[in-house]
Amino acid sequence: MTKVTIIAARLVGSLLPRPAGGRHSSTRPCLSVPLILAMLLGSATAGRAADLRDLLRRSVTAERQFSFQGTKLLTHHVGGQGTNGTAKVYHRYPDRTLLVGINGALEGSRVLQLGRESYQKTSGGRFRQVDHAPVIDATELLLRNYRLRQMRIEPIARRKCVMVSIEPRYPGNPRKLVWLDIKTALPLKTQIWSPDGQLTDESVFLTIQYQPRLSASLFRLPANTVRDPWPSANADFNIVEVRGSWLPRGYQLIETATRRIPRRGVVSIQRFSDGLNTLSLLQSRHLSSRELVNLGGSAAISGQVGGVHYALCGEQEPEALRRVAQSLQASR
Repeated sequence: MTKVTIIAARLVGSLLPRPAGGRHSSTRPCLSVPLILAMLLGSATAGRAADLRDLLRRSVTAERQFSFQGTKLLTHHVGGQGTNGTAKVYHRYPDRTLLVGINGALEGSRVLQLGRESYQKTSGGRFRQVDHAPVIDATELLLRNYRLRQMRIEPIARRKCVMVSIEPRYPGNPRKLVWLDIKTALPLKTQIWSPDGQLTDESVFLTIQYQPRLSASLFRLPANTVRDPWPSANADFNIVEVRGSWLPRGYQLIETATRRIPRRGVVSIQRFSDGLNTLSLLQSRHLSSRELVNLGGSAAISGQVGGVHYALCGEQEPEALRRVAQSLQASR
């Protein structure tokens, strides 16, 4: 999965409503996740392993090499219930992507990615700039924490793809399956499986056409676009740092940022990753823990330390998350 696809998929994933009784997962369709370098395991020959590694290295920059258009189905599962939507995808290399929801939960919505800038439009509304975490290449971190296995060869959208299974070495982390177009290295299908073996998110191209002629006007923002980014800011509180020894095994700090959310206040963001899964710690003096939970998308633990509200967002074992929360108390 390439950078543009990951960001666009996060935005589309945020449009899928929650099934009854469910909540958004931190692992969105095609999420989050810096895609892979990989090797064949078991009895695979060195030559075959090198071929697969080369294909997956190419997948990291595939979208910057060519344009494409197609139809994509995205599905989010919670508690045995699925919510899905279909979108038209238009990509003009190197870094312009438009997703147009055509039915289901995505009908009437649009997502536009222009380089590093992301915009989202819901049915009847205007395009609005949204802020998302930058995609960080953490392939070496992933290789240390996950086992990678070549599965079968099968067609997706009439393209021959190799299926790769990404399996965690340590408990509490998701499993990912990805199908890569053998000729172009573009990810055409992705599945995320929770630590307890439940399918949570799936993204698949139903049709795809390479090198279509796409007009630049297709990716032009209308004049009434609301530009409301989260600018960098100085913290107006003492940011609590998480001690590395308290993190789940294999995780490390990959990003820190302090942003000002217009009309709401300053938020500190720390993100930790094992190469595939991500945990986010949000802190603020002005925003409540509930507001931070809403910003994070999902949360297992939230609270307050020394007048600072926090929310720890992500999917991990409860005991591992409690240890991270305890480190906040210990830092005070």
